[in-house]
Amino acid sequence: MSALLSYLNALAPSHILRHKLYGASFLASQSECIFSLIYHKHLDSAWGSSARELMAYLNHTHKDFTSFLLGQSKGQKVVLERDYLLDNFSFYLDTNTRSALGLNFKLEKMSSFKKYALFSQPNPYANANMSAFLLQEIPKILPNHKACDLLELYCGSGNFTLVLAQVFRSIFASEVVKDSIALLRHTLEFQHITNITIARLNAKETQSALKREREFERLKGVDLDFFNFGAVLVDPPRSGIGDKEILEFLAQFRCIIYISCNPRTLDSDLQSLLRTHKIASFAFFEQFPYTHHIESIAILTRG
Repeated sequence: MSALLSYLNALAPSHILRHKLYGASFLASQSECIFSLIYHKHLDSAWGSSARELMAYLNHTHKDFTSFLLGQSKGQKVVLERDYLLDNFSFYLDTNTRSALGLNFKLEKMSSFKKYALFSQPNPYANANMSAFLLQEIPKILPNHKACDLLELYCGSGNFTLVLAQVFRSIFASEVVKDSIALLRHTLEFQHITNITIARLNAKETQSALKREREFERLKGVDLDFFNFGAVLVDPPRSGIGDKEILEFLAQFRCIIYISCNPRTLDSDLQSLLRTHKIASFAFFEQFPYTHHIESIAILTRG
């Protein structure tokens, strides 16, 4: 950010980049960074030329990072090269954990895209350890995991989907946000992952489809009879699930993986789920330091 401000304040050859600049923000991985410059004006080809000079300057100044630029204004988004980051979650794990899981820095299948302005886990170190926890615990709790499939609700852009693709035979992942689905499809194609089926459905629609209560055009070409679900993963919003019908649907699965960012709503949902299941493994993760929020994972099995 200091290099960006230095360029804008002193080194820019003209006022093009500074003129009507409303704000600037950035998103970074361990080796890449995306800067987003937000304007109250239309961005023309002159802006694009100046922005490319700025991108070259940033990459020359900070050789440890590859920098990319976005220009945004009302109804307009200008992307220079790309608008996502490539990140390898094993980078954020300690050596012992990485070794125990058989991971290394070059294991591309563990990489994931994070697209600017889409929701993702905010703390990469906590997020990596959450993924590592799932990779360690699920094989112990589900010895036949390679022979069964995972249903994932609220999959987002695939933060956990991509990791768990190597644990289960296949994954049926549902999500309603179009941008998240597009990003996940992009990642699957880039990583050559073929055992994930994506559906643009909300939780209730997914339930209705799997119960064969309703046929969806969005599932055209998907053979639902192929799946042998041994587990379900839910990562609901802070408000939790709270829907009796969906909770009863989850209770039909032998294993429930519940990821929560709100202990209160998790506790409320567990009051229902623990009637049929027991907690096989549980962990807290400090995803939000210096706040009262806490991330947690509960893995439940039918008692």
